[in-house]
Amino acid sequence: MGQVVHASDMGNCKKALKLHKRALEDIKLLDDGECPKLKAATLHLVALMHEGMSNDEEALKCYKEAAELAQEADPKSLETARIMTDYALLESDNKQYEEALKLFESSLEIQEQFAEDSQAFAETLTSIALTHKRLKQPEKELTAYLKALSKLQAREDAKPELLTCVLNNIAMLFLEKEDYSNCVKNLERAEAVSESLTAADHPDIKCAVAYNRGLYHLDKEEWKEALPHFQESLQIEKTHFDNSLRQGTSLMKLGVVYQNLGGDENIDTAMGYFIDAFEIFDWEEEGSLLCADALSHIGFIAVDHHKALQNLFNALEIQVNKGANKIVQATTHHRIAQVYEDSRRMQAAMQHYSQAHQLLHEAEPDTLRISKLCISMVKLLRSSGGHQVAIQPMSKAMMLQQKLIPQTVEFSESYVLMGDLLIDNEKYEPAMNHLGTAAMMQEKLSPGSNLLASTYIKIGELMSYLNKHNPAAQWFQKALTIQEKNQEKDRKRLDTLKDKDEKDKTEEELDEEDKLMSEVDDARLAIIDTNLKMAENFSEDGATPLALKFYNTGLAMQENLLGRSPDMAETYYSIAKVYQKGNEREKALENYTKALELFRECDETFLLENMLIKDLMDFHKSDGQHTEARKVKAILDGLLEKYRHN
Repeated sequence: MGQVVHASDMGNCKKALKLHKRALEDIKLLDDGECPKLKAATLHLVALMHEGMSNDEEALKCYKEAAELAQEADPKSLETARIMTDYALLESDNKQYEEALKLFESSLEIQEQFAEDSQAFAETLTSIALTHKRLKQPEKELTAYLKALSKLQAREDAKPELLTCVLNNIAMLFLEKEDYSNCVKNLERAEAVSESLTAADHPDIKCAVAYNRGLYHLDKEEWKEALPHFQESLQIEKTHFDNSLRQGTSLMKLGVVYQNLGGDENIDTAMGYFIDAFEIFDWEEEGSLLCADALSHIGFIAVDHHKALQNLFNALEIQVNKGANKIVQATTHHRIAQVYEDSRRMQAAMQHYSQAHQLLHEAEPDTLRISKLCISMVKLLRSSGGHQVAIQPMSKAMMLQQKLIPQTVEFSESYVLMGDLLIDNEKYEPAMNHLGTAAMMQEKLSPGSNLLASTYIKIGELMSYLNKHNPAAQWFQKALTIQEKNQEKDRKRLDTLKDKDEKDKTEEELDEEDKLMSEVDDARLAIIDTNLKMAENFSEDGATPLALKFYNTGLAMQENLLGRSPDMAETYYSIAKVYQKGNEREKALENYTKALELFRECDETFLLENMLIKDLMDFHKSDGQHTEARKVKAILDGLLEKYRHN
C-alpha cells in the first residue's frame, strides 16, 4: 500500500530517492535480462518515494515500468502483486478508476494463490471497495467488503483495526439500503472487535464506531439512543484531532438529535450546536456546503420567520453556486416551504414544495423522500382548501409506498389520509374503502394501538354522517375499548413509578414518568372526545337515553380533568339540545342556562362563535317567554359592543 510521508520526513525522502535512483542506474549498466526483478523492486521504491513527495506523474511512470518488469520476470509472486496494488491505489487517487480496478484484479489473481497472506488479500479488496464507492457503485462496493470480511474471519490473527473498519463500512452500506437488521448486526460486531482498541492509539476507528452507531439510530429516528454515540464521537474528536471540521460534523448531528427531541430547552440546545458548527465551518471553509448545511438547520428552527428565511435562502444560494446535489437543494426548498407554511404564506410554500419535488424527481424518482414530500404538499393543500388538487400528489405518495414499504404502519396512515381527502371531496364510498383498508392493516401491524383506535373513530364518524348510526356506534365502541385499556395500562405503570422513592429513580424512569403523565392526560381527553362522538351519534339516531348516557360520562370526565371550562359548557349545550329534541323542556332550559353561565364565566368570546344564544332565544320564544328571549339578546348585544373593535 502507498506510504504516507509527512513534511518532516521530506528531507529523508529526497535522500532515499537519490540513493534509489543511483541504484537504478547501476542496475541499468547490467544486462537487461540479468536482473529484471531487482530493477522492478527498485523502481517500486522510487515510485513510492515520488508518491510520498506528491510527484504523482513520475510515480505513475515508475509504477508502470515496475509492473511491466515484474510481470515479465515473476508474474505470480507476492512482490508483483504488491507493485500492482500500489500502482492501482495511485491510479484510483488520480480518478483513473477503471484502470485501477484492472490493476487490483490482477493483484488479486496473484494473491489468491497465497492463503497465508489472506490479510493482504482483504486489504486489496477494501481498496477495490473504495474505488467502487468513488464510482458510485454501492452493490459492487458491498460485494468487495463482504469478500474482505470472509477472508479476515478465516484468520484468528486478523488485525482488529482492519476488521472493525470493514464491518463499519458494511454496516453503512446496509444503512443506505435501509436494511436496519444487517446494519446493526455489523455495527455490533464492529463494536465488539474494537473493544481491544483504545481511543488513544486508534482514535479514527473508535470515533467512526461511535459516529456510525449514532447514524443508525438517527436514521431510525431513535433520538435518545443516538445521543450518547454522537457525544462520544465529539469527545474523541476534541481530544485526539486538530481538525475542527470533524468536530463540526458531530456538532451538526447532535443539533439534529436535540432538534427532534423537541421542547424549548432541547431546541435551544440544538440551536447552540448548529451555531457552533457553523462558526467552525465558516472559519475553516467560508461559503462551503458545510456552511450551507449549518445555515439551513439554523434557519429551519429559528423562531423568527424572517431570520429563518434569510438563513435558508443564504444556504440555498451557496448550495446552488457550489453545485450541491439535487437532494440537498430539495431539502432546503422543503424547509423554506415549511417556514412559509408556518407563517401562513401558502402560495410561496407551495412554490418551494414544487421546486423540491422537481429536484427530487430528477435525482431519485422512486424513493420515500418524494413520498414524504408529496404528503407535505397534500397537507398544505388541504389546509388551504385545495382538496381536489391534493388527490394527485397523495396518489403518487401511495404508489411509491406500495412499491417500497407496502406492509408498514406508515403506509396504513397514508390510507387514512387519502380517506380524509376523499371525504373532503365528498367521495364517501372510496373513502370508506381506504379507511377500512387502513384499519385492516393496523389490526395486523399495530393491534390494540391508539393509532388503530383513531382509525376506528374516523370510520365511525363517516358512518354516522351517512346516517348508518348502528354500525357507527360499533366502531366508536371498538375505539373506546382500546383507548380505555391503554389508558388503564399507562395509569398503572405511572402509579408504580410514582410509588417509587424519587432518589431511587433512574434518569430513564424520570423521563418515562414525565412522558406517561402527559400521555395519560392525553388519553383521558381522547376518551372524553370518543364518548361525546358516541353521544352525538345516538342523538342523531334518536336514541335519547344512550345519547344522554355518553354525554354525561363525557361531562363527568371533563369536570374531573379540566374543571369548569368552555368544553363543559359545549357539552351542557349539546345535552340541552337532546332534551329539547325529546320535548323535556325544563331539563333543556336547565342545561342551556348552565352552558350560558359557564361560557360567560370561563370565556365569553365562545358565545360569539357558536349558536347557543340564538338557540336559547328561539327556545324562549317558542315557549312564549319573550321577556326572557330579550334578556338573552341583550347579552349578545353587550358582547358584540364589547368586542366590536376586536
